[in-house]
Amino acid sequence: MNNLPSPSLLKNKFKLPDISSETLSNKINIFTINKPSTDLFTILFINKINNKSTSIIPPGAISFVIKMLFEQKGLNNYSLYEQIENLGADPIYSSDNNFITLGFQSSSDNWEKPLNLIINSILNPYFSEKEFIRLKKQRTGEIIQNKGNPMYLAQKGLAKSIYSKDSIDSFTSSGNLSSIENYEFEKIKKIFKKILIFTEDTKISIININNDKKLNIILNNLKTVKNISNHSSDFSVPKKKNYLIYTNTNNPQSAILFGKNLTLSNSTDIILGDLFNEILGGSFMSRLNVCLREKKGYSYGFGSNIQWNTNPPLLIGGGSVNSTKTKESIYEINNEIQGLFNNNKISNEELNNAKHSLKQEYLNNFETHTSALKMLNWLISANQSKKFYNKYLENIDKIDLNHIYQYISQNFKSLNDFSTIIVGDKNHLRKLQNLDLINFYLIAGDEII
Repeated sequence: MNNLPSPSLLKNKFKLPDISSETLSNKINIFTINKPSTDLFTILFINKINNKSTSIIPPGAISFVIKMLFEQKGLNNYSLYEQIENLGADPIYSSDNNFITLGFQSSSDNWEKPLNLIINSILNPYFSEKEFIRLKKQRTGEIIQNKGNPMYLAQKGLAKSIYSKDSIDSFTSSGNLSSIENYEFEKIKKIFKKILIFTEDTKISIININNDKKLNIILNNLKTVKNISNHSSDFSVPKKKNYLIYTNTNNPQSAILFGKNLTLSNSTDIILGDLFNEILGGSFMSRLNVCLREKKGYSYGFGSNIQWNTNPPLLIGGGSVNSTKTKESIYEINNEIQGLFNNNKISNEELNNAKHSLKQEYLNNFETHTSALKMLNWLISANQSKKFYNKYLENIDKIDLNHIYQYISQNFKSLNDFSTIIVGDKNHLRKLQNLDLINFYLIAGDEII
């Protein structure tokens, strides 16, 4: 157990902001928080990706379509991104293999023109084949630039290991070189019209507006299609593989990632998982960081996080370690995980510190405009009720060590229960091929780029 500082007392006087929700006549759901302390207005449209078959959507095509929407030059020689900026607003857009998020932030009296511009760009899209070719070359260049990034390669290796090759989840959201090379202009246009639509599944998050009739009319008038059922195939779960990915550069550090899908039966599992993550690798004083950084000096920083917005959720741990200590680092990580169930069980002190950390983070979630928006979008993407935080502090206090162990023991017992990816110098990785702890496959970085 690590010697931990005693947490300070929470003395904050805090009132949970009201999260209101409304279902419009077109079945779109709106979630709103009012932050009167700022004059900012933010609106985001969130669409879930339902069909993940690579036969329907090529790897990387979702993020490429969003890139086309915001970055291609229009007939006026301005991109949508530039047009929104010229209206005095800040564009916001992101995508992964699970969700598309797009919108903007502006002053509270300057939302109407940017909103109408975005809606019109989705409903009446402009396509330029010349811009398609330019952005396709740009995306190819972005991936090639990441070819020498060990952690980028590790992320691609982890996706390949965990998910079926027939699912876009088995690729990172940017796709790979071969898939991008095969993009066709007409097919990308069809994918655009397939995923960038308003449906009864569309969610809208808004910060800072109260009962604005004009906004309500605009959003109510959006034409939606019926709920898109989850057409995704029941992808077969691939046999777990652990990869050693070597690069052509003499890397002084090795990137290590290990990951595993977790069970999720109710909202309490999220609190259990987050408390455990704080102890394992979610804070500076977590077990992984203290072991590999403070005690052994193998790494500058090593941690973990849980992605609750994937289905199922995904626990990922990782960091960079000294190449000459790659093998030793793997044994130390396994010792930390196995020790949880044997000679180094979680202490009440560690659990209390983790509880304090989550409570402090809870307060921070509503402190600023940006943090409130992030929290609201997390509730939507993780498919949690708007009441999730209503008794959050009380629910944290109810957790004891037995609850933690009931949850983690049904998910893993050692590092061998995870998919483990190591990226680095070939000479160092070869030494791990016959490791007694984990069976690795040695592949070149070019194979997954």
